Amino acid sequence: MMLNHFILIFFLFKSTDAHDVIRDALNSIDQFSDPCDNFYAHVCTYTEPGFLTNAMYAPIFEKLIAQQRDSSWENLESMVCSSKCETQDLDLHNFLLKVEQIMYRTLSPKCHFTDCMTLLESDNNCTRASETLQSRLQPYHGNVVADMKMLNDEMNKVLENIRVVSMIIDGDYREGIEFVNENVKNMISIVTKMIEKTSWAQNQGVTKTIKQLVEEIVVDDNYAVQLRSNIDVLMDFEQKYLKCTGSFKGDFNLLCLQLTWEVMKTTGEPAFFKWLNAGNFHPTTIFGLPIYAIAKDAKETAGKLGSAIAVAGHELSHSIIESPYFRQLLPFSSEEAIQCVQSQFNNTCNEFGEVSKKKHKSFKLIRFQGMCGVSDVPGEIDENGSDLLGLQLAYELFLNEYQGREEDIYLQLNHRNITYQQLFFYAFPILHCRNVPRAVGDPHSTAIVRANILVQIPAFQDAFQCSDDSRMMKTMQKQCNIYGENAPQQKK
Repeated sequence: MMLNHFILIFFLFKSTDAHDVIRDALNSIDQFSDPCDNFYAHVCTYTEPGFLTNAMYAPIFEKLIAQQRDSSWENLESMVCSSKCETQDLDLHNFLLKVEQIMYRTLSPKCHFTDCMTLLESDNNCTRASETLQSRLQPYHGNVVADMKMLNDEMNKVLENIRVVSMIIDGDYREGIEFVNENVKNMISIVTKMIEKTSWAQNQGVTKTIKQLVEEIVVDDNYAVQLRSNIDVLMDFEQKYLKCTGSFKGDFNLLCLQLTWEVMKTTGEPAFFKWLNAGNFHPTTIFGLPIYAIAKDAKETAGKLGSAIAVAGHELSHSIIESPYFRQLLPFSSEEAIQCVQSQFNNTCNEFGEVSKKKHKSFKLIRFQGMCGVSDVPGEIDENGSDLLGLQLAYELFLNEYQGREEDIYLQLNHRNITYQQLFFYAFPILHCRNVPRAVGDPHSTAIVRANILVQIPAFQDAFQCSDDSRMMKTMQKQCNIYGENAPQQKK
């Protein structure tokens, strides 16, 4: 189908099936292992990368993509353009003008000296004109194939954004968005009170500034605006492309694709996306569709709080957790508090190392020491501190929700009963169950370390009746409080 015959169609898809991934994952825990020995190994008996999204959500996206495959936007093809000089085609001037526009990445170029291409149309020696054009384009010569791939990637990103918003609207994930948004507000309220009681913030005179930072945080939850912005990109692309092709008599589709790519609008950072991920772009936080799906489809609130809301707490915390040695938003950060966090992550790393599945006749998980070493790189401090504070905030919400019911039985498995309190703790590592080695430069700690810092919540020991000399509890030397009345003094 030719691009200039495009008709933009926005699909509303059929409702998708709901999955309580937290409840389903509990069927896979090792009911015979000791959670106090290695909680990650106890919970994460499956470690395939992207397990949750692959098992639960990937089929949904495959179905949606299949439904939209006939859309011409999915089939941008590279087309060939030929020189018009030999035939003295009237399109030659327009072609040279479009080349200038591509070079300057604007529809209104003001060319200078050898960057002016339209003068070449008056040269009757086509060989000389072509060679001159080639030499002038040499500094600007790009890879058309690569450019078309980038264009295709950009279009796919826009389409994916539209699909995600379609799923939010048609699958009614608005309920999940509202749940996340409401609990982010609740966590902001909790951490604001903690900041007010933080001695080091008071002693350094930064309480007001930190409170202001946390109060600025919002969830980008306007799916109508997101939908409009992505449709605008497609409409803008279509209009520019059709205007370009319409100005020629011949076939200049490739040239027009190249021009449109250079001057097209982009959507920027999408507020909604399909990955099991989230981001903080202070003051805005964004979340992938699986986070909203869990917040909607998990039947029990404790499971939602330990998973989706712990992720939200992590993102919120990024605005107020920074390295004391490299600050961006904070005027001051407690070195003592941060070092406590780093010490906990280091202890956990030293005890459990990194789990990696290697080819071995026993097909067992093999542990390697020293592959997840903790450092004071600013990004790692931010991530580790946000893991801990986000978890603490989510657990405060759990306590508020389940007053007096924490130890009631939520689920009876064949060989183990699970309380609501245990459900909260189980939900946390479920999102981290993936056998992916830490990439070079990745500031996040490995999955096993992130999961096993649960010992920093005192109730974990009570929930699973862990002895002080258990592997899990031995990693905790001190309760870490970045904010709150038990945070360090850090006097001037």
